[in-house]
Amino acid sequence: MSKSANIVAASLLNRHYATIRIGRFNFRVYQPRIKDLARAFSKERTDLSIDGRQQYSLEAVSKLLFRQRWKQRLFLWYANRYADYPQIREASETIAGIITGSDLLSAVKIDKTRKKAITETVGNNTIAGIMATMMEHLNISYREAFEEINYPTMLLMMTDKVRSLVGDEQKIVKGSGKEMAARRGRKRR
Repeated sequence: MSKSANIVAASLLNRHYATIRIGRFNFRVYQPRIKDLARAFSKERTDLSIDGRQQYSLEAVSKLLFRQRWKQRLFLWYANRYADYPQIREASETIAGIITGSDLLSAVKIDKTRKKAITETVGNNTIAGIMATMMEHLNISYREAFEEINYPTMLLMMTDKVRSLVGDEQKIVKGSGKEMAARRGRKRR
């Protein structure tokens, strides 16, 4: 696949969005690029893990929804006046899901592996570290990582990238219940 075809495929995935309701209005939240995440979370600490349990402030939500400051301020005024706590909590959870790409990752079949030895990794604590890892492993430019490809798509690319199994790592193959019982019987002997 050529570089231009890769960018076209990535831009199609950039059209995915979720809808949140604040007060009487619905707002669309699109999958953010790393540039959008850096802008939204510049003043606060964030956890970009895949569990999707993050609670974001209304200020971060406004920065993810709008790029212009005046629109962010108008949204904050509106949300503070007309939104109730359950709406804000639900919006925060929806945004966490779209940022981590949990719906995107759950819709794709990803090969699972099993390993006896546990490998611990360190790093990827900041957006800069995440971007460096993506650039290195996916062989993409800084501009593509920062501005063009959204964060959930890069997570999917990293997860589903072709790689070799190393050491005692084995691919998990799902079979029928009968096959699973036979494997367990062989282990017991």
